[in-house]
Amino acid sequence: MSITPGAIAFFRSKNWSWTLGKVDSLDPKDTYTCTGTGVTSGTPIETCNKLKADDVFVIQNQSLIDEIPDDLLLLTLLHDSTLMHALNVRYYQDTIYTYIGPIVVAINPFKYTIPHYMDTKMPDYLAEGEVIKKNKPHSWAVAHNTYYEMLKRKQNQCVLVSGESGAGKTEAVKIVMKYLGAVSSLTGTEAQKQGSADTGRKLMMASPILEGFGNAKTVRNDNSSRFGKFVKVQFDKDGYMKGAHTTKYLLEKSRIVTAAEGERCYHAFYLLSQGKDAKKYGINQPSEYRFINSGNCIKIDGVDDGADYQECLDSMTGVGMTEDEKDQVWATVAGVMNLLTLNFQPDGEYSKIDGGTSKYLDKAVELWQVDGAVLGKELVSTTREARGDVFTKCHTVPQAVDSRDALCKATYDELFGWLVDKLNTTTAVESSDFFIGLLDIFGFEHFQLNSFEQLCINLANETLQHHYNTYIFNKDMDECRAEGVDVTMIEFPDNTPCLKLITDKMGIIALLDEQCALGKGTDEAFLADVVSNHSKHPFFEKKTLAKTSFIIKHYAGDVSYEVAHFLEKNKDTLKDDMKVIMRASKSPFIAGLLPAPVEKSGKKITVGGFFKSQLFQLMDIINSTNPHWIRCIKPHPAKKPLMWHGVSVFNQLSSSGVIGTVKVRKAGFPIRIYHDDFIKRFRMLKPGPVEDPKHKCEEICSETLKGGEYHARKYCQVGTARVFLKNEAYFALEDAINGAAGKYIEVINKWARMWAASIIAKEIDFGKNKEAILANIRLTLQLQAEEAKKRKEILEEEQGDLAAAITGQTQMVEHGKRQQLLGDEKKEWDYMLTAFEKKKEELIIWRRNMIAKQEAEHKKQREEVVEDEEETRAAWTADEDRLWNLIANAAASEQYARDKCREDEKRGRNAVMEQELDDWAEIVVDLNQSYNEQKAKEEARLAGEWKNLLEDVYQVQAERKAEWLAQQKYKYDSRRRETSERRRVEHMNAAVRPADRAEERAAFDLKAKLARERQNNQLSAEADKLVDKMSTRKETLIGTDMARQKKIEKLRQEAIAEEKKRWMCGKEGIYKHDALSQRLSPNERTPLHTHSNPPPSHLFSQSQRSTSEEILACRLSPPGSPDYGSGSGSPTAHEGPYSPETEPLFSPVRTRSAAGLDLNGNPVNPMSPQPNPISPPKLGNYAGN
Repeated sequence: MSITPGAIAFFRSKNWSWTLGKVDSLDPKDTYTCTGTGVTSGTPIETCNKLKADDVFVIQNQSLIDEIPDDLLLLTLLHDSTLMHALNVRYYQDTIYTYIGPIVVAINPFKYTIPHYMDTKMPDYLAEGEVIKKNKPHSWAVAHNTYYEMLKRKQNQCVLVSGESGAGKTEAVKIVMKYLGAVSSLTGTEAQKQGSADTGRKLMMASPILEGFGNAKTVRNDNSSRFGKFVKVQFDKDGYMKGAHTTKYLLEKSRIVTAAEGERCYHAFYLLSQGKDAKKYGINQPSEYRFINSGNCIKIDGVDDGADYQECLDSMTGVGMTEDEKDQVWATVAGVMNLLTLNFQPDGEYSKIDGGTSKYLDKAVELWQVDGAVLGKELVSTTREARGDVFTKCHTVPQAVDSRDALCKATYDELFGWLVDKLNTTTAVESSDFFIGLLDIFGFEHFQLNSFEQLCINLANETLQHHYNTYIFNKDMDECRAEGVDVTMIEFPDNTPCLKLITDKMGIIALLDEQCALGKGTDEAFLADVVSNHSKHPFFEKKTLAKTSFIIKHYAGDVSYEVAHFLEKNKDTLKDDMKVIMRASKSPFIAGLLPAPVEKSGKKITVGGFFKSQLFQLMDIINSTNPHWIRCIKPHPAKKPLMWHGVSVFNQLSSSGVIGTVKVRKAGFPIRIYHDDFIKRFRMLKPGPVEDPKHKCEEICSETLKGGEYHARKYCQVGTARVFLKNEAYFALEDAINGAAGKYIEVINKWARMWAASIIAKEIDFGKNKEAILANIRLTLQLQAEEAKKRKEILEEEQGDLAAAITGQTQMVEHGKRQQLLGDEKKEWDYMLTAFEKKKEELIIWRRNMIAKQEAEHKKQREEVVEDEEETRAAWTADEDRLWNLIANAAASEQYARDKCREDEKRGRNAVMEQELDDWAEIVVDLNQSYNEQKAKEEARLAGEWKNLLEDVYQVQAERKAEWLAQQKYKYDSRRRETSERRRVEHMNAAVRPADRAEERAAFDLKAKLARERQNNQLSAEADKLVDKMSTRKETLIGTDMARQKKIEKLRQEAIAEEKKRWMCGKEGIYKHDALSQRLSPNERTPLHTHSNPPPSHLFSQSQRSTSEEILACRLSPPGSPDYGSGSGSPTAHEGPYSPETEPLFSPVRTRSAAGLDLNGNPVNPMSPQPNPISPPKLGNYAGN
């Protein structure tokens, strides 16, 4: 197909998808520049360049642009662009339902006042026969045809509804269910009609319950279903509705515990917190519960959660739930809300329950009626048994949070399952003759970050798309075979390899289950297994730079999946001990929610494995039915009426399989033209009479495509009623007819010029003969006037003669004769006059006829020329007016949409700014309040800790003082006794002989030496006992301080914004650093913080802590020992900065200062009172917490 500048074409715009415009130019690099015409509603006029040939679709027959049938598969040109154009035109005409083969495309109008879609029009559909023929496409038409096909074929049916969030899937299912209830109760007895009506009423009353517990607000939709469901609407053999059974698929568990920005958790939490029974279950304002405010969106505009709570209660009553069951359901929800508000705080390396939030645990325990102590223990620890021994492993804070979230997720998920089962017991029947299945499934998902949930959702859509492709292709081929078309060489797009990549024995889910079964399986190992097994698979891709992700090439596009948390999400993370606790509840309802733990010998079912088995069961059901499809489309992300976003719509059409329908049809013969229409369009290629339309079509195709590239049966075949063409063959025919038309146009131009010349010649001849004709007419008129004058004179003479004859009697005979002569003469004149009049009239008639004939010919020629000109001018004027009207309407629509967008954007920005200001104000107030509370708690806690520490220091100091005093007193008494003995001996020696004095002195010295040795041995034994006692005391203090340090270590690391100067102990004193000496009070010698913003005392750096250790250590060495006061009481002691890796926490100080030195290194009296070695600082305005 050739693309020439000036051609009318659809081109692909990056901002608006397919747009109608014209080709401006062909660029040097075989790319095109196109400009839009503004005909496509909701799309501005723009120019796109560097377009490839695949991005331009030329419309050679412009009349096909206005071809907008109810079934778009009947388009002569079936292409993505023509499909989008038709949907766009219908949408702006308030025609929101369109057939595309067996699919009904439902575009959400976001308004409910379209007249031909109101409930008052439903009787028109109900009044039709087995097939809807007169009325427009509608979900009612799908339900109508489905119902009567079930009765006619005696076969189960199903309606598959899909679409992205906010497209209207849930509403479409409601519409179908409502119509099925109406159509099934048209006939029958009053009891049968009443039974069908009651069943339909219960089904409609179940919707508020399922929506309340399974729906949530998302960015795309205020009431988005976060689960899939398959409803079997059950009928008896006569077609009366008997009941309905619902099956749920893959509830989104992550939305139970948190929500993204601008979104909410499940509606049930907000309904309860705003409902009339909130106080009954101990629920306060929603802002108190952190998890339901994680998306900063507690309120939804135009939604009253309190009223919705009452509606949900009424629905529960309507479907037959007892008061006790309703109470237990909401008590379960309240328990989840309280437990998710429970916080944990570090306890050394592990965690413990935050005392400030322990009330929420107590409330959850009260609501669930379980053992609070056991539940609290299992939240912060795990008990395991191995080889007969029981081990308890404490949790860190993140592990405790995961344990809490796992319990809440499992409880809420099982509660939702219980509600579905309860509705089934109310609405379902044990047996039925037929059923119509309604599948409300999540649409294809492709986000910026895709995880395990998206893999499961896209697997479901991939499987449904495979079923759809197979069904549609087979049906299309049956249609071709019915007209005798050979389809053996046609292949259709098959996504079976993609399905096997995910679900096969060595597929992605199987490899994930294998890693989950291993005790040490990791996400990285799972990714390595997937890459090693499927690196060469055509539907798999692994980019080199993407270390933690892989790509699957789905039918709707390539999706990259991040493997982080794949194993965790695939496992059943709830501990068996938690199940045991919940099943031991005093409430039978709570005890029956969670399943019993699986025996160790049994194999646990993973989430992926369970979902895959559910999906296979669902496909078995669908394959046994006759399917129908409804594809819901959201026209614009703004969710407002009469707004169109082409790219978004095209992506939805692709992900829902509508574009796949075009691909399937293109795989066969997308262009199918009835014989009469084909001959009317292409008869010029083979002129001649039409005896057999089929034979004529074959002649046209064979003569035109003979010897060409597209002559094979693969591109063109003639059926019994239609001509089947591929796009290539159709465009070849169009090119041929354009070439043939050129030749005929030349001939027509020649005849037109000849005809115009003949008209001009006739006009010239008329101008030349005009004077002669007028002269003849004037002469005829003059003769007529003279003849009339002569006749008048003769009559006057005759009248005079007659009068004279009457007056004279004598002249009677003469008068008679004269009268006779006059009569004869008169007869002669009358005869002559009659002949003259006749001749004159004949001449006048001949002349008039000649003039009239010439004038008629001239007038006819002029009228034909004028008529042709007027028709041409009228056609041009109509086309021009229509084009300008379309341009004006498009411009007006665009301007209105732009003005509306500006107003909405401005209003949205103002609302967002106001909301942000309010949120920041609330955050500042909450931060100030939280800071003040934490500040008070920290000051009280620090005061208590410092008090305990000072008591220990004082006790050690007092013991050292007592020991030192006893030692000094003992030394003083020993010296005094020695002095007294020496003086006595000297006095005695003065009286004896000098010879005996030497012997006595030697004996006395020996005796004194022996006494001192015995005394020293005794003193050494006492000192050893004292050292052992103090060592025990030191170890106790070390343990206490280590536990305290571990507890405050995390807070210290988070709060310290910059590194503090290290405090070091020098050789001249305990406080070596000059800055420390400046902080000491000269009177008390106590370290004080003098800067304006001191850190909390529990956040002291390591060097600060070592200072207090040194003060204690200088008093720990026993008096009289070699290490007392010397700083060398430990073999590991050394000079220099303190290192916690090389020295114990309370090792002796690294200084030469003696025990008798104060904090500045000055000697002091040991008997005088000592100042506090450490004084706890007060908290300042520190906002680091």
